Amino acid sequence: MNKDVPDKDDTFRSAGPQLSTAEALKIFLYNSDTGAVLGRTGASWAKIIIFYIFFYLGLAGLFSLSFFLFYKTISEENPKYFLDDSLIGTSPGLGFRPMPEDNEASSLIAFKSGIKGDFRNWTTALDDFLEEYEEKKNGSNVVACSYATKKLPDGKVCAVKQSDWGPCTSNKTYGFQSGKPCVFIKLNKIIKWEPEYFKNAKELPDKMPDDLRKRITELVKKRPNELNTVWVSCEGEKRPDKENQGEIEYFPHQGFPGYYYPFTRQQNYLSPLIALHFKSIKKNVIVKIECRAWAHNIGYSRRDQIGMVRFELLCVRQSTQSGGKMQDGLKDTLVQKEAKLRVRFAKNVVHLVPRKPRTHKVVLAAIGTLFCVAMLLLCAWLLLFPTLPEWQRDDFTIESVPGLRYRPKPPDSLAKGTLITFNSERYEKWTSIIDDFIGQYKTFHASPQESENTIECDYDIDPGDKSCRVDPSNWYPCVSDYHYGYTRAAPCVFLKLNKIHNWVPEYYNDSNSLPHDMPLDLKQHITEMSMRNPNNLKSLWVSCEGENPADVEFVGPIQYIPRREFPGYFFPYTDKKGYQSPLIAVWFERPTLGVLINIECRLWAPNIEYDREKGRGFVHFELMID
Repeated sequence: MNKDVPDKDDTFRSAGPQLSTAEALKIFLYNSDTGAVLGRTGASWAKIIIFYIFFYLGLAGLFSLSFFLFYKTISEENPKYFLDDSLIGTSPGLGFRPMPEDNEASSLIAFKSGIKGDFRNWTTALDDFLEEYEEKKNGSNVVACSYATKKLPDGKVCAVKQSDWGPCTSNKTYGFQSGKPCVFIKLNKIIKWEPEYFKNAKELPDKMPDDLRKRITELVKKRPNELNTVWVSCEGEKRPDKENQGEIEYFPHQGFPGYYYPFTRQQNYLSPLIALHFKSIKKNVIVKIECRAWAHNIGYSRRDQIGMVRFELLCVRQSTQSGGKMQDGLKDTLVQKEAKLRVRFAKNVVHLVPRKPRTHKVVLAAIGTLFCVAMLLLCAWLLLFPTLPEWQRDDFTIESVPGLRYRPKPPDSLAKGTLITFNSERYEKWTSIIDDFIGQYKTFHASPQESENTIECDYDIDPGDKSCRVDPSNWYPCVSDYHYGYTRAAPCVFLKLNKIHNWVPEYYNDSNSLPHDMPLDLKQHITEMSMRNPNNLKSLWVSCEGENPADVEFVGPIQYIPRREFPGYFFPYTDKKGYQSPLIAVWFERPTLGVLINIECRLWAPNIEYDREKGRGFVHFELMID
């Protein structure tokens, strides 16, 4: 039935017949009566297209005008703000070279000395860094300077001579081959900054090292013009580091001469360098070095990396048969070191470079926008499809033989790392990881509903369809109240087996037929257990020890809590209600402090393969306690 609807002049017209959906869509796409396409006639489309052309031209013009006005406020040569008015401030930081290339947040220089040593990456990095310091590349405005030099004429700069660096040169491999490495120190550039020098012994800070204080005091009497120097001191961060650092030589001076300042963006200007030559650094030990710059107007802040720089050195002796394992995996192990993750202020060197063409900045803005969109999509994906926690992902494996896992592991940001590093004041991260990991055991044990299908098991009782109970109270002193030993430099590391459905272990049924490479103390332990009860042999045994002779010495005594084995009554895993994987807490009672200790824990059973290349039958991690 048709409806009548009012027309514009308040008269009534017929609404016409009702149209089906298909007919309405067809008319919307193209109306033969009016010539409209998608609901608009040609004139209507022309008007709206012209409108949007001018609209977006206006937006583009506004955007371009904004960029034009912005660039008018920027100098092509110098920043708008200097010194106290700038974000950089008036207190420069120090930088060091060589720096790790594969992990900019790391500060560890680790290498193997000797003719067949592994140090080429460091010497190559220094060659690249020092290329601009080659004397043949110096410009015509570069002049030789000394402390007797008066103020240089405008446009002139002082030369930095490679011949002043003693043994720290490329043809001598910067000392890396001989195990006496060189590290170069430089002061960050700050435009128009001029140092304020210490002119007499009374002005020297109380915290200045005694040897540097003595040197400055002698200069006051003998060569006062050399007091115009930004002094530098480098020493071990803590007492063990100071003992291990050996003698340090400074080339050409123990400071940056004042005739290099101020820096005003002169052509061919090069920052002065100090080559630190570590003549007798202790091998196979990480030595933490802190270098500090000294002047009245140079502050000191470890948090903000002002006036100082920190790095670590690890020189490994030439590979031996017994110590080759550590050195073969040196790079993979140490790159993953969690210690000292920090981004250095402006990558340790403040550079002001000429402005790139505007088109480059537009491209960079587009790339930044795409990156933000990608991050938003990634976040949305993670929210919609969250992954399992790491301990749940590691709990299951598709291998035919179970492997070992350990906790605490480094956080997700270092998911491939294996280094547990802490001190008595910074340990909460690791204990928190352990709390999260064993929280499932505590919650399960405290809940009657969860544990109703579990029983206390022993070797003489078949649990049947029940699951064997794992009691967290048996792990003392590896418990939360004791901070798992981390506050006392006696850390606990928990071991567990991957779950494999219906996997049944084979056992060593005779203590006289144990593998020849099994540790002697474990053989003795198995023999004692078999004498107490032959059923005790139905176990998967565990041994943990240092990988290399030095690690064996440093690791100290080890205890296994509540026992040194995974009892056989926990196997096979068949999805029983209330099943929990057994745990072993490995307690390192007195490990050596300030030393990187490589540890390997191995699983022992006749049907468990041990393969280092494939990572089967064992787990590896490192301990380092500051």
